[in-house]
Amino acid sequence: MIAFFQKMFKRENLLVVVLVVAAILGIVGVPQSIGITTDQIILALLGVLALDTLLERIGYLERIENHIAKLENKINPQISA
Repeated sequence: MIAFFQKMFKRENLLVVVLVVAAILGIVGVPQSIGITTDQIILALLGVLALDTLLERIGYLERIENHIAKLENKINPQISA
């Protein structure tokens, strides 16, 4: 059971968990009972999706930059020799 929760709350699964919990709470009506409209919920969830996509892209760019730096370090000593 603990292994299931550890796997569930990894970085790549966290967005899905947040969206599922928000959907369940929305169906039950919890946000509406505290004064949040359906439009606000939809905009918030779209914001979460956009933020996750942005963070994922930044991660890709950092890995590409690191890879280029490693290649540059391998090439530069060979050129000077």
